[in-house]
Amino acid sequence: MSVHVHIIMPCHERPEPEVMLALVRETNDLHEHQIGFSVDSENRMAGPARPRNRGIVNGYDIGATHFLLWDVDNYPLISGAIRTLLASGKDVVGSAIPKRDGSAGIVYSPILDADGTPSLIDDNGIARVSRVGAGFLMLSRSVVDAMRALPDVPSYASDFPQDKGRREWAIFMQGVHEDRWQSDDWGFCVRCERAGIPVHMCTVTRFGHIGKKEFRS
Repeated sequence: MSVHVHIIMPCHERPEPEVMLALVRETNDLHEHQIGFSVDSENRMAGPARPRNRGIVNGYDIGATHFLLWDVDNYPLISGAIRTLLASGKDVVGSAIPKRDGSAGIVYSPILDADGTPSLIDDNGIARVSRVGAGFLMLSRSVVDAMRALPDVPSYASDFPQDKGRREWAIFMQGVHEDRWQSDDWGFCVRCERAGIPVHMCTVTRFGHIGKKEFRS
């Protein structure tokens, strides 16, 4: 099967110019390297989880091999960020996205070695982690298939007129996981752990952020 990346960008309205320019750079880069792609800018209704799930089903139905979740308050500063995640060969890999508070922190939780130090970053800038945010997150089609088979991933009927009754899967769903209320991306990582799917973080791409705090990593 030829590689096809379905880009999912939940948004209330048209993204800021910096994000749109980054999208043009990324899709041009994919085109230049003969990598198939499609773009899905689902309306962000009541949080990001539902449009993420709808976008995954939309991409699955057209035969996408990979799904790139992209929050529109983040944007890669140079082209090739999507291709970098593809090149990692990992089924679940997210970029090192800075926290929205403008601190130096990254949205992730490390896996600690026996001596309490985080797992090492490999020569390609990839580290295995416990959790990673969905601000710029890639997952393979095999991960979607694995999630669909889990007993705690319910399906539901779409109520949108254009695809009313279509089955969608709550792969991203906030709620109680491990006796804590967790966000939809943290909950996704919990399910990956249960399914034996490693989660990784890519540290080599720099990002900008737009919102109440604007900064570059």
